[in-house]
Amino acid sequence: MRTVGIDIGSFSIKVAEVESSLKTVRVRDFFEIALTHEPGQDLRLEKIEALRKIAGLYDQSTHRYIVSLGSEHSVQRILTFPFLDRKKIHQSLPFELEDVIPFSQADAVFDFRIIQQREASSQVLAIAVPKKYLQEVLTLCEDAGLDPDMVSLDGTALSNLFEDYLSPPTQVISHDTSVGVSNAEIIIHIGYSKTLVNVMREKSLIASRALYFGGKDLTNAVSRAYQLPYLEALKGVSETGFILTSHEGATEDQIAFSNIIALTLSNLVIELKRTMVDIKADLNVNFTSVYIMGGMSRLLNLGPYLTQQLEIPANIYNHLGKNAVSDIAVSESTDKTSAIAIGLALEGVRRPKNPAINFRKGDFSKRSQNFKFLWERYKELASVGAALFIAFVVYSSMRVSFIEDNLAAVETALKTQAKNPSINISGRDLKPENLKRFIKAKSEEIDSKKEVVRLSQMVSALEIVKSISQAAPQKNVITLDVRNFNVDGDKLVFEGIVNSKQEFDTLQRNLTQIPSINNITSGQSQLAAPGKFPFLLTMNLTRVPSSDKGGK
Repeated sequence: MRTVGIDIGSFSIKVAEVESSLKTVRVRDFFEIALTHEPGQDLRLEKIEALRKIAGLYDQSTHRYIVSLGSEHSVQRILTFPFLDRKKIHQSLPFELEDVIPFSQADAVFDFRIIQQREASSQVLAIAVPKKYLQEVLTLCEDAGLDPDMVSLDGTALSNLFEDYLSPPTQVISHDTSVGVSNAEIIIHIGYSKTLVNVMREKSLIASRALYFGGKDLTNAVSRAYQLPYLEALKGVSETGFILTSHEGATEDQIAFSNIIALTLSNLVIELKRTMVDIKADLNVNFTSVYIMGGMSRLLNLGPYLTQQLEIPANIYNHLGKNAVSDIAVSESTDKTSAIAIGLALEGVRRPKNPAINFRKGDFSKRSQNFKFLWERYKELASVGAALFIAFVVYSSMRVSFIEDNLAAVETALKTQAKNPSINISGRDLKPENLKRFIKAKSEEIDSKKEVVRLSQMVSALEIVKSISQAAPQKNVITLDVRNFNVDGDKLVFEGIVNSKQEFDTLQRNLTQIPSINNITSGQSQLAAPGKFPFLLTMNLTRVPSSDKGGK
């Protein structure tokens, strides 16, 4: 099976292709389509054009498409249910999340991922997404001619680079239900317009947040400070940006640039600290390490800076080749941009025991959307078809009624004729099988009478002789000596002698003019006639008029 993960970002669209088998998962391809960031540019049109190109690269009958939905549009909570059945959990989600989601149940789509199972209970990461954001993504794809099989969150997809995504949920065997502090890792993915924060505990995702901070904020700060065009500032930050952990040995320009970056990053640090405090309180975890990922993760000295600020070891995480075999060339550029796209593609290969997060369900399922699209496109044709169907039903009903009326009239006529003294049918013979025998006998009697009339019109042998005699040339033209003249049914054998071949051709030509004679063939005569021309003719006769089959 092959899956295509499409990360629809605000800086670019990233695409990863993954091939899975029973034993291995392999990253086959990755590429990025950059978007224009000129002021006033319509990014939606650019995204549609990019998605249209992607749709033309893969066969949707052999590939599954998984597109991203921003985690900033979701609400997530850890819930515990006293059962293991996934169907029951899914049915219970709307009621359990009712008090924590800032929108109506009817306006949301729900899904979950099981964190762990203990005996007959399940701990899950429950997620709710407003329908309007899901509809925006599907409309964008539809405008590009792309029909995704799944829509998943970018945050939960990112966790596939750290989870054992092919295995079933963790089974806790211990009967100790006491609550203790557990160690966890925090993953920080810094993108162009937002930062994703994932918390992993024992290779399971237990929290995912989205912070409104990204490379765009750093670029704006540098652009304002140095009066640079936005695109020039963006290139400078992404390629040569840095932050100093110590001013020792640095120039004034370096210190000034570092201070601008540090001041801007302080907003991210504040949000990270607040998020970590909330997660610690809610989930009772202790953070042991920080992994940095994303397009802005390669900012020089970012790891040491975050280590100082968060007081937790922070290091860049190179994901390629670690949680799936990779065929793509490993580079810093590819590693920092491909994480979410590959995570989305891996989401599509998850097994039924630990399935993917997929919000394309219910009214947004692929089947429902296809029906809605077809109805909108062909509703006028469907209305005409429905009218024709109704007309056909009415016509069929009237025709059946007409046939029934005719059968009743025939039955009445038969009964009336059966009472006619000239027909002489007794009451016991009015049964269907007896009527059939009677009709058959009468039909045979009529056919016999027609045959007698036809045979009475037969052409006699004398009339045939007369016709030939009248058609034969005069005596001054040929000298004809008839030796054999035999009429047998519709066959005539005519044998004789003439003076020459020329006289024979004249005789044969005249015979073809007789209407009752056809198919004249010449044979080898055995008559002895020295100096003369013996002949043998065989011909078909039309003696009896053809039978009129339609008169039965």
